[in-house]
Amino acid sequence: MNRRFEIVSQKSIEDLIIEIETKKIEAKREQIAQLCLELEEMKLDLRRFEAEYGARVGKLLVELDKLNLKLKEYSLKIETANANPNMTEEEIDQLIEKRLSKEKAKVEKQEKMLGEIEDRSKSEESDRAEREEMRRLYLKLAKKYHPDKAEDKRKSERMMAIINKAYEEGDLQLLRKLSVQVDGEIEEPTKRRKIERLREEDKRLDRVIVELREEMERIRRSPMYRLKCQVEAAKRRGEDLFERMAEEVRGKIKTLRFRLELMSARFKSMMSLRKSLRGMMRWL
Repeated sequence: MNRRFEIVSQKSIEDLIIEIETKKIEAKREQIAQLCLELEEMKLDLRRFEAEYGARVGKLLVELDKLNLKLKEYSLKIETANANPNMTEEEIDQLIEKRLSKEKAKVEKQEKMLGEIEDRSKSEESDRAEREEMRRLYLKLAKKYHPDKAEDKRKSERMMAIINKAYEEGDLQLLRKLSVQVDGEIEEPTKRRKIERLREEDKRLDRVIVELREEMERIRRSPMYRLKCQVEAAKRRGEDLFERMAEEVRGKIKTLRFRLELMSARFKSMMSLRKSLRGMMRWL
């Protein structure tokens, strides 16, 4: 008992402060690593939801946008034909194609984005054991690099970007390589300076914790995350909200297809009559 007291009593006030501050920082780094992992898992979960939404509802909405655009196209064609009796069908087609090029590109971009989300979601599916190892390695790396020492801030930011990307893409091999490179802490030259640096680090970690929580809150407030919560709540009640949304869009698609057939027939009839009149004029 006396021996233990002697060992403790040999520590200076500075040593005790360093010990306390170091424990505080280690606890906060652990908290940051957990928050980083929770944030990345939240993003992954949201992307999986987006992929399901895209497959079940998003594709139907893109089809609806295409039909609306096609209706607009025929409406403009009819309007142009009435305003320009001498224009041929080919000339009208070229004019309207040019006018709607940006809107068509926007719809095509949405369709491509849905495909990319679906592909990325499939590639993220991995073996459970691998996923657990990735979680463990991510925690280890996030604890080390988010954030690191002040003079290495840029390096830490670059490393966290690489680590996040590797985790998102399921690159276990890269996480393993990065984990091997984790080095030890560098001791400060003096105890006083060590205490100063530890306290600076403590304040910096507090800011990082606040920033991570704010980012998580921004995700929770996003329209897609709120929709995800609604879908999950409906599922717990035994309802399929996606199917209800899809059915509503299918009804709109059916209506638009009918309108499109009528408008297309009207334009073709106009052009056919115009062509016939031109033929008759040649014989006169």
